Amino acid sequence: MIKVSIMKMLIALSALLIVFSSCKKDDKTNTPSTVIKYTIQPIDEQIIDVRYNNKNEDMVIEDVSAQFADGSHQFSITSKPFAAKVGLRFEDNFGSVDEYEVSIYVDGELKARDTIVNIGNTSEGEGYVEYTVE
Repeated sequence: MIKVSIMKMLIALSALLIVFSSCKKDDKTNTPSTVIKYTIQPIDEQIIDVRYNNKNEDMVIEDVSAQFADGSHQFSITSKPFAAKVGLRFEDNFGSVDEYEVSIYVDGELKARDTIVNIGNTSEGEGYVEYTVE
């Protein structure tokens, strides 16, 4: 009889532990994420490199084939404010018009856009677009 009571009590305690542990709040799943998307158009062979702040706000410099092969790159962030920044460096062929449209989207909504052109007399052009996500 005592063994049965002890067993029932252990089962009840186990059930309570399961209930309380399954109700534990998981902060990571409750933190809303924000999608940042950078775009550069057109993507062509004159682009030397693309430069952007990644999800850790570290400036990344890489060639187009890495993250921007299709003209865009996106990732999610969970902490704000976030300094979104994207740009490029390109070769300026004096016989052509070199214009690149660079944009920043936040959760699918356009927040910043600029057309990057080389207006100097140099063989390379460069420019950035920035937006602070609040």
